[in-house]
Formats: sequence, structure tokens, C-alpha cells
Amino acid sequence: MKALKSMKGFARAAVIAFAVVTFAVSAYGVTGPPVITDGSMDPTETVLTLSGTNLLGEHGFGVYSVTMGGILASSATSTATTITATFTTPFSAGSYAVVALFKKTPTASDNSYQATIDVTVGAVGPQGP
Repeated sequence: MKALKSMKGFARAAVIAFAVVTFAVSAYGVTGPPVITDGSMDPTETVLTLSGTNLLGEHGFGVYSVTMGGILASSATSTATTITATFTTPFSAGSYAVVALFKKTPTASDNSYQATIDVTVGAVGPQGP
């Protein structure tokens, strides 16, 4: 009987330890890395829309900046699944590297908190038959 009572005490302690660790991680808001899965921009527009997961960044403070083809967006906002970036002029048809930089704190960014994707604007390549 003593072994069974000891196992119940161990199981109870393990469950409590798991709950404490889970609460500590969620209290600090640490999530997985941001991942961009899709991006689109109409060639006559200046708004880039990106979608994915954890787009508030690993610390939950949101996107800091977005560059497309090396051009910095004039503004960028994010939710958990969407980033919207506005540029001052439209892009020509082509494929562009997009880099979203995330906040490490409410006011500071860090290059280790970023996500990338290539986005195609308009029709690219030779015309089909």
C-alpha cells in the first residue's frame, strides 16, 4: 500500500509541476517563430498582404518593419495571421524578396525575429500560347 500512496504523491507533484511550467511560458507570451506562408500584391496597388502563423512575432509585440525588394514599407501592421504593409509607389511586375522584421520589445526590433518569403507581382515570364 505504501508504494501506491507514494506513486499518487509523485503523480500529483508531476501534474502540478507541469501546470506551473505551462503557466510560466504562457505568462511570458513566448510562442513559436513567425512563418509567412503566402503573400500577394496587385500590380496597380501599393498594399502588400502576407498571411501565415505567429505573425505577432515570438514575443507578441507585432511586426516592426517590412521590406520588399529592399524597399521599406511606409507602414506595417500585423495580427496573429496577417501582415499588411503599405508602400508609397506600386511595384513593377516581377518577383521580390520580402522580409518582415518583428519586435523584440514594444519599441525595439531584433534581426533574429524575422520571416521571409518571395512575392510575385503581376504576370512574370513568357506569355503562353
